[in-house]
Amino acid sequence: MLILHIDIEGGFGGSSRSLAKLVGGLQNILPNYNSVVLCKANGPIEILYENMGVQCEVFPHMFSRIPLPKYNFRNLLTAIPQLFSIIRLHKKIVSINPDVVHFNYAGLLFNGLLLKLSGYKGIIIIHSRVVWPDNVFGNVFNYLLRYATDKVVAIAEPVRQSHVHNGLPDNKVAIIHNPSNVAAAHSVNHDWQKPCTISYFGTIGNLKGPHRLIELADKLQELEFPYVINVFGAAPRRKSLTKKLDDELNSIIERQNSSDELYRFIYHGHVNDPEEQIAKSDFIVRPSLSNDPWGRDVIETMALGRVIVATGEFDGFVKNKQNGFLVGEWDVDTVAKVIIDTWKNPENYAHICKNAFDFAVVEFHPLTAAKKFVAILGALGVK
Repeated sequence: MLILHIDIEGGFGGSSRSLAKLVGGLQNILPNYNSVVLCKANGPIEILYENMGVQCEVFPHMFSRIPLPKYNFRNLLTAIPQLFSIIRLHKKIVSINPDVVHFNYAGLLFNGLLLKLSGYKGIIIIHSRVVWPDNVFGNVFNYLLRYATDKVVAIAEPVRQSHVHNGLPDNKVAIIHNPSNVAAAHSVNHDWQKPCTISYFGTIGNLKGPHRLIELADKLQELEFPYVINVFGAAPRRKSLTKKLDDELNSIIERQNSSDELYRFIYHGHVNDPEEQIAKSDFIVRPSLSNDPWGRDVIETMALGRVIVATGEFDGFVKNKQNGFLVGEWDVDTVAKVIIDTWKNPENYAHICKNAFDFAVVEFHPLTAAKKFVAILGALGVK
């Protein structure tokens, strides 16, 4: 059996790493399974697939769009020059002739639709990774999804609910949580006398909320709480940053680097192995404006037994004050208090870390995700 996985990134984002973990899990449980991965861009994921013995090819001609809460007309107009990419990707898929096509992002649904219209007899699965807006574009895209795929795989319950709310039949959507490497055993080895290490992992863009770390840095310094704040993430489209965010980041980096060692703010850019950096951190903060506490940073933090502090109220992953912290809407005073109070109580800190790890062992193991994916294939008639 040949499964073609199509990735709109090249390893710079969480969706690419999630796909790689799933592919690795499938290799372990499907002896007759062969995998080919198409990536839109060169990136560190190529090395990972090479080490796994999985064929990975860069194919830049991919068109991907999903509905937004606003600016949809502008979004579609800017996409017009890329529409020919749908045809190019379609021809590439047909030339490979896979038994299963797995689109790793729902914005690729137009290629799923074209495959169905052209008479493709294999199985099409589309991964959905964001909550879809309740507007006319969300309704239309979900109507198209009915015919573009045999199954939509949502990464969390709120994502699944957004599809159903927009008209996709309930039995058309399954849930598979993003998989992550889970440590063989859990341990907390911190020097409580050193400044607390707080890290952010994610794209440097406005919706991810990295500018909120600037507020947090100022608040913690005001409260005389020593810290090192690390910002990890790529800005592949630097122009997409607002000038205000760009100026603020540069300003605080310059200011912090000139201050004493008790208060440091460091921008590292992209790192190929975020898990190594998470393991070195005491807290991971997810300050997302979308209030979506189910991203890859949440999963990897829990899998490594560290403390996550995230915006949002969905408690399917993070159980507030049990295996991490949910703060609802962003409030810098609340976030600062959570970090300081937890750091000053090593016993409670270790308890939360252990609970996070135990949850991840069950929910985020790559074999768990792979078994659910195989179950979907079986239900669709793949043997």
